[in-house]
Amino acid sequence: MDAKERQAAGQAMKLNFVQRIAHDVYRLRNNFLHGNAVSLKDLTHGETLGTGTYTHILPLVYQIAVEQFVYVNDFVARPPDTPLEELLAEASIEEIEELAAASLADDSLEEALITFQLGRPRTWEERLADMGREEIWVTDPDGTKHRLIRKKQDSSDRSKP
Repeated sequence: MDAKERQAAGQAMKLNFVQRIAHDVYRLRNNFLHGNAVSLKDLTHGETLGTGTYTHILPLVYQIAVEQFVYVNDFVARPPDTPLEELLAEASIEEIEELAAASLADDSLEEALITFQLGRPRTWEERLADMGREEIWVTDPDGTKHRLIRKKQDSSDRSKP
């Protein structure tokens, strides 16, 4: 059976990447629920994944499923699509703290997805580069060194003082 095929309903079916992940996760779930052994190797060396592990993606799938469940069933209101600048202009301190916490959760989710995609955590330099920033070390006149994060300059700007 081809690596892009899975046995379903007694026949081999060609599946796309997302469908293969879903099939593999469903198989893992069934093994767990029916008392069959699920090893660490099952979670880290899946048939579908070239990089990353199911332990990276499953918490994200669970988080997204729970979020969608609570939104669809109106347990909580869906976050607004209003630009952040507009929200902050009229927000109370409590609302700003709530938005900041949601933003942190979004950043964590994004970083986890990138880690899954790369098969490794990003380096500090890669994170800065994605934000258009770079790290430099500055020495004060007294000899003290400190780190400075600044907007990344292209190579033509670096030759200018």
